[in-house]
Amino acid sequence: MKNKEYYISIEIGGTNLRYSIIDNELNIIYFNKIKTKDFSDAYDKIEYLSKNIIDDIMSKYKIKAIAFSLASLLDKTRRIAQSSPMINNFENVELADIFEKKYNIDVFLQKDVNSLLLYDINKNHLDKNGIIVGIYLGTGLGNAIAVDGKIHYGFSGGSAELGHIPALGCYNKCDCGKTGCIETLVSGRKLEQIANNHNIKDISSIFNYFDDIEELKDFVRYFAIAVATEISILDPNAVIIGGGVPVMKNFPLDFFENEVKNNLRAPNPRNDINIIYSDNDINAGVIGSIISVLGL
Repeated sequence: MKNKEYYISIEIGGTNLRYSIIDNELNIIYFNKIKTKDFSDAYDKIEYLSKNIIDDIMSKYKIKAIAFSLASLLDKTRRIAQSSPMINNFENVELADIFEKKYNIDVFLQKDVNSLLLYDINKNHLDKNGIIVGIYLGTGLGNAIAVDGKIHYGFSGGSAELGHIPALGCYNKCDCGKTGCIETLVSGRKLEQIANNHNIKDISSIFNYFDDIEELKDFVRYFAIAVATEISILDPNAVIIGGGVPVMKNFPLDFFENEVKNNLRAPNPRNDINIIYSDNDINAGVIGSIISVLGL
């Protein structure tokens, strides 16, 4: 029997900040969430995390390490949050060093989508050999790539930025600082724009109008093009589709899958794609970051 070890896991996503105490067998001891906006609006974000989350937990548990899962571009060493488009004034923050010095324990940083992919691989008991990609459509368009069970970070640490590939003819300004990113055409924020354009008050019902709104069809087409682009380059063993948008009521899964296939070469990879839909467990990010820390 393993000796119990406890970890603080903090996931700072585009919409919610979730935090948990998790043991080394991936059991959740405690879970809570707040709106990311509250954190984003805080003047001193380090103090906010300490006073509102970490100090209290550290006073009650012997913590082995802190794991952060972030909607941020991380540096190559995964010690610094370099760019965080959805969080105000959170650039080039040496998060790992700051909290290691403050609490004298190990601190690990991971991109939120990487944590989600590790969780989904674990949850679905997928064979880790080969390439598995995760594409998550929520507030933004997130992407992660695992090769033989290990996250592929790339040479500079900035791999899998699928949401920021350029879309020809698109001149929308992206929060990342670039112009024309495909994420400006397919994301939760774009869906809100479409809802406003068509006076749809309840965004959760927006796909009820899919057959009547060409803008919605284009939204799903752009999503399919992004997915097909990645499949065409990597020819992965499996593609995990997740995030809040694909699980919305009446999201056109058949239309989406047909559009993906129509943008792939035949016979391969078109005939061999393996699409798996994430169950979008609310705990996926906080558990996934601990899977990363433990190397599971």
